[in-house]
Amino acid sequence: DGLVNLAYLKPTTQSSTGWGGVSSRAVDGNGNGKWNRGACTHTARQGWWMVDLEDLYVVEKIFIKNRVDCCSDRINGVEVYVGGALCGTIQYDPIKYGYTVECAGGNGIAGQTVKIVNDNTFLTLCEVRVWGPKEPVVLEASADEEVIGDESALGDDSVSIASCPVGKV
Repeated sequence: DGLVNLAYLKPTTQSSTGWGGVSSRAVDGNGNGKWNRGACTHTARQGWWMVDLEDLYVVEKIFIKNRVDCCSDRINGVEVYVGGALCGTIQYDPIKYGYTVECAGGNGIAGQTVKIVNDNTFLTLCEVRVWGPKEPVVLEASADEEVIGDESALGDDSVSIASCPVGKV
């Protein structure tokens, strides 16, 4: 499908760190779901985790590898955001350890960050993969921007008049 993992080894942060579960573990490529293998993040309380994609990308889907050795139900109700837009919410399934959240029905959401929020309890993530096209979004100039062209000829003595309603600029 031409998508790449935009999050691999990118800068991460989280609201707090518990038991040595640093935020970078979620994007290190080690998807082992057992805590004692050193592959999972862990907050010290309810909170959030975030990756900076370092540019604006269209994020089509996000894969989250959950912890497998205990506490898997903590993922229930976790919200996944791209930029400030909600991509989706995870519903815990006792027979699943990996969850894929599609953004905007697979059409994607443009953003520079992916934030995963658990307002209920500890957040533990054993791998996060952010899937999208490898090329960043290129923003085109808006029609509202001022366009400056060549100077008119010296003999041009035409006058431009513009008016705006009171209180408008």
